[in-house]
Amino acid sequence: NPLGIKPLGNLLYAPEHAQTRTTGLGRLARLPDELLLSGIFSQLDAVDLLRMAATSRALYAWTCIEGMWKGHYIERTRGRLVDWRGTWKASFFAHEGRKHTAVDITAPTLHSDVLFQPVLCANFDANKIFSSPSFSPTIARLDGRTVTPSTLPHEPVILTDLMSDWPAMSESSSRRWTLAHLAKRFPNIAFRAEATLTTLPDYTRYHDNCAQDESPLYLFESEFVNKTANLEGPSLGDDYSVPTCFSEDLFEVMGTERPDYRWLIAGPTRSGSTWHVDPNHTSAWNAVTVGEKAWIMFPPDVTPPGVYASEDGAQVEAPLSLAEWFLSYYEHAKRVYGPRTTDSATRGKMREGICRAGEILYVPSGWWHIVVNLTPAIAVTQNYVSHRELPAVLRFMRDRPLQVSGFKLQA
Repeated sequence: NPLGIKPLGNLLYAPEHAQTRTTGLGRLARLPDELLLSGIFSQLDAVDLLRMAATSRALYAWTCIEGMWKGHYIERTRGRLVDWRGTWKASFFAHEGRKHTAVDITAPTLHSDVLFQPVLCANFDANKIFSSPSFSPTIARLDGRTVTPSTLPHEPVILTDLMSDWPAMSESSSRRWTLAHLAKRFPNIAFRAEATLTTLPDYTRYHDNCAQDESPLYLFESEFVNKTANLEGPSLGDDYSVPTCFSEDLFEVMGTERPDYRWLIAGPTRSGSTWHVDPNHTSAWNAVTVGEKAWIMFPPDVTPPGVYASEDGAQVEAPLSLAEWFLSYYEHAKRVYGPRTTDSATRGKMREGICRAGEILYVPSGWWHIVVNLTPAIAVTQNYVSHRELPAVLRFMRDRPLQVSGFKLQA
């Protein structure tokens, strides 16, 4: 931790350090840290945070939470990611035309899980799990050339040898899907990266220098084909083709009214998608053009540990960041649902695997999944409905109309 802050439990070894919080926060020390963050400090504007930082060592530590500055930055830029300076705080200052000067202030006697957790998550490295000699993948791999729509398994699988003819995979082509190539081809188009819109050159600057961000922004753009069409040269939609085993897509009959179904995905190491089930009971395929992505998956009848879903699936609560789930629940999940658990009813329910460049992961309808980039990665993903999914999709649309999402119906 750059400020020297320690987890709350360490107070057991140095109870006298509690005085740092008591004197540094004054009357606010009566409130728990969780309430201080959500109910008070996160409600302050940037000017008040700067005033607070000059008050005490403890209050200065609270003003260093990157998540608060992220919110202020996005608000000031009206949702644009521009002029990235390595941290949200420094980027906010730059946007305001002020220089951000690092101050040599530490708080080694301050103990707080709320203050310690973001830095812990920012330093989490999933490679320690997936590169460990003890890691054994449980998602099967198949030669995709042997698979047809009718022979797709009813469980997740990694398919190989389906992307070699894609321009997006051509090492000698300017159409190769690397971030540098894409930024050069489409320098002025705004793409969606979570709560922000950003050009690819601006996103590249963020992507290459975001080590202190607890949850790195994940570029996830549904309009990438339309946005790059009708320009000089091929569009991104011309750079790949749908594999034959996924070619049956009954939602095509809806034309322009069909839900969003394809996305360009890019992100640095540690970025990814938290626990979710794909919408409208669709299945999906995710093709990696650059990098490596680790997947953990659970079948529809098992809700992942740490995730709480209402009976009808309308409400889902899960840890906000990937790192938080891995740090808090991964070992428990593997112990209860892994291949070596003693309970035959839960054994093997948790599936894990690494999808590398040139490979495609198939996500069957209803399967829970979480995805984390082990390296900087780029991928394209599409959701679809074949005859296999159609009965479940129709039941879902009939029985849960309020949960149907993404349809672009004409007014």
